[in-house]
Amino acid sequence: MPTIPPAGSTTPAPGTILVQAANRNAGKTALGQQDFLKLLGAQMTAQNPLEPMKDTEFVAQMASFTSLEQMQGLSKSFDNFAKDQRLASAPSYLGQQVSLMDPGEGPVTGLVESVLIENGKPLVVVGGKNYDASTITQITLPAAIRDAISQN
Repeated sequence: MPTIPPAGSTTPAPGTILVQAANRNAGKTALGQQDFLKLLGAQMTAQNPLEPMKDTEFVAQMASFTSLEQMQGLSKSFDNFAKDQRLASAPSYLGQQVSLMDPGEGPVTGLVESVLIENGKPLVVVGGKNYDASTITQITLPAAIRDAISQN
């Protein structure tokens, strides 16, 4: 239970900042960089001056913070890499027979007539309609090409 600061006090009671930060982040699934800094700052200001945080504890927390920063950077890099891969592979769909899942119509099968890039996402045009390339469930050679291969 949070403590209530005395009337007229400008300094929050110990634990108040942590509870406010936790309430603000209710519903989030993970703490972010800003949350970590706020919690660390609150811990530093609310510590007992007669028993300050040991330097080893502080170094361990800073190492955790550095690790968090690096993981966030790696996650962003991987997201960018995956996006670039999707864009680079999109032209390979041209002329291919695809099956995809249209959220409104259900399964759709047809030849990829063209590829568009819209808002950084590749779209395939099948039967004159644009579809997000991520909805493709199968890619096969068109029947004419399959027949030509089987005859040779």
